Amino acid sequence: MSPTARSGHARGPVLITFDGSEHAAEAIEPAAAMLPGARAIVVTVWRPIRDAILAVSLGPAPLISDPVEAEERQRRGAVGVAREGARRAERAGFDAEPLAVKAKGPIWEEIARVAEDRNARLIVCGTHETGLKSTVLDNVPTGLVHHATRPVMVVPSSEAATERKGELFEE
Repeated sequence: MSPTARSGHARGPVLITFDGSEHAAEAIEPAAAMLPGARAIVVTVWRPIRDAILAVSLGPAPLISDPVEAEERQRRGAVGVAREGARRAERAGFDAEPLAVKAKGPIWEEIARVAEDRNARLIVCGTHETGLKSTVLDNVPTGLVHHATRPVMVVPSSEAATERKGELFEE
């Protein structure tokens, strides 16, 4: 018996990462084709607005008049995104449920933690960057591939796949 079968991973849900982007949505169909009818958890990881601003800002974060309300808006938005992802996953053939999770650190780390907590058999994520950009900018798939303890399926967006084909077959 394989270690995956012994540990129960083979029966666990598919964990689909979904941030509302088209490249995330494009990852759902190939996974559904491989695992038709499987149970899936569509996870959206969100950051409190202050953390999100600090992550992209070189200066101090702007003042937020009501941080509690701002965080609640972020949470509600993430719940809505996760629900949309679950609807897409259902249309693709999964038995899906949404899950919005607040990040306590890097987003990939939170996804890996959820995968462990939910005994996921597979983590599915999309990617849209190519070349060096994919290593630097697309840190969620890179982080998952290098650190997750569960199998990871990274699906390139159709745009990235087309660009990569051009790079591979250039004369």
